Amino acid sequence: MQVNEAFPRAQTFTVGASGTLTRIAISLARGGTSLDTDQVTIDVRPTDESGAPLADDGSALATVTIPATQLTQLLDPENLFEIDLSTFALAVQSGERLAIVARADVPFLGARAFNWLARIVTGEGHPGGIAWYRPTPESWQLQPGLDGGVDLVFRTWVPEPGALASALAAFGALAVRRRLSPS
Repeated sequence: MQVNEAFPRAQTFTVGASGTLTRIAISLARGGTSLDTDQVTIDVRPTDESGAPLADDGSALATVTIPATQLTQLLDPENLFEIDLSTFALAVQSGERLAIVARADVPFLGARAFNWLARIVTGEGHPGGIAWYRPTPESWQLQPGLDGGVDLVFRTWVPEPGALASALAAFGALAVRRRLSPS
């Protein structure tokens, strides 16, 4: 799905575990004639009671701008572009519905648009969310598909509380053991 000045895209999802959302990854690529100065903005924001992303860009809980030069021109569902959100300390609750939003100021027509890989799904998409597009600044619409909806390819990470501390402690213990072991 193209991301350009006329059509921001979003994928809603339901948080599976409470904790801190540390990163997301999406299948995102630059257009064939993108300029090195082109940028795409990715944010995570709340949704309204209907499940749509909030329309106000200022509602974003975390926002990252990615220069086109950091992206390839190949959409690959096995090689997602990872976005570190750890500096935002974004606390999330299990069952909370959020949206990953992509927007860019590149022209509507032409090959400069950014591309986010989509998959056609039957029915209403996966139970936790679905793809949206914003045809006007005031409202989001469900992205129609051939036989139901569309899901944009993404992943999220919410480490278990204490998982990082446990991993660091294990690494520290291993480092001490190696230092004390005879060579």
